[in-house]
Amino acid sequence: MESETQGEAPFGDWLLRKLRERDMSLSDLARLAQCDYTYLWRLVNVGRARGRQYRRPSYAMAERVGRALGATHEALTAAGYLPAENVQNSRVVDALDRVERQLRRLREELAQDAAATVPGGGGAGTAAACRLLPVVEGLAWPENPDAVPDRIELPAWLAADASWAVRVGASGAATELRPGDLALIRRGAGRTGQLLAVLRQGRVDFATDPGEGTALGTITAFIRRLESN
Repeated sequence: MESETQGEAPFGDWLLRKLRERDMSLSDLARLAQCDYTYLWRLVNVGRARGRQYRRPSYAMAERVGRALGATHEALTAAGYLPAENVQNSRVVDALDRVERQLRRLREELAQDAAATVPGGGGAGTAAACRLLPVVEGLAWPENPDAVPDRIELPAWLAADASWAVRVGASGAATELRPGDLALIRRGAGRTGQLLAVLRQGRVDFATDPGEGTALGTITAFIRRLESN
């Protein structure tokens, strides 16, 4: 049975304020805390309730209500189970608890996402997520670049949404690309001013304006060729 006191009802006042802060109703709270709606109503309407008047919940009920509101320590303070002068500290502790729960959920979601993108299902001992991209060597553009035999394995964060890797020839010298660099290309036309892979008379060129050529795709990244000494 929930306990009663004969004094004021600070818990009911606190609960009303907290519901307004959270933009929640008593029905919402009753569902989240898995407790009786009528009991909560009597807590916040102690002056109007007929019959049994609940001025102070039990420790377990205060903890359950506080947990549902994300303010466990504050609820226990409002119910008189923690010193009243600690109410500000309780709010800080509850805020830290909420942050820690959010961080824990984020860590779990990131771990699940990483496992989902690792080849082989993300079991123990698997490498970081990678992608294989077709590598087009030379200036001549193949009829089907997706079917070229050469492949390069790149980290997924670097490969991103690129469709091909293209070895830059002398035609890339007019851009920031250098001969021998590996340009990663995302299929499809890009926005104005983006560096593009352009097909001109069967050969690949790199420019921000395709001119009369055909834009093969946008350069998403490039891997600089190491200069030999």
